[in-house]
Amino acid sequence: CTDTATVAVNIVNTYLQFPNSVTPNGDGTNDIWKVVNLLEMGEYSMNELWIYDRWGDVVYHAKNIRHENDFWDPNETNSPDGTYYFRFSAMNTFGVVKHNGVIEVSR
Repeated sequence: CTDTATVAVNIVNTYLQFPNSVTPNGDGTNDIWKVVNLLEMGEYSMNELWIYDRWGDVVYHAKNIRHENDFWDPNETNSPDGTYYFRFSAMNTFGVVKHNGVIEVSR
């Protein structure tokens, strides 16, 4: 007696990158802080981002980021140079991603 079984495996590249610095000096390079590959991959349409200053006050919050201009621009929030902290969470059919980190703003 012989038998065969087949299982389909989905391989998904959900490699998100969280930069640790931003240089909002208006030169068009690295002026906003964004989660790299979030928009490009389109895997995590349900997401939330919080940015905190060194005292723990929320300076930016975004839910369900879908466009480049949804990410944090320190110039728009009048955030001075210094250290900030972020909390990011996202969900898709494969699970939940949570990531915390530090962002250095320098012009």
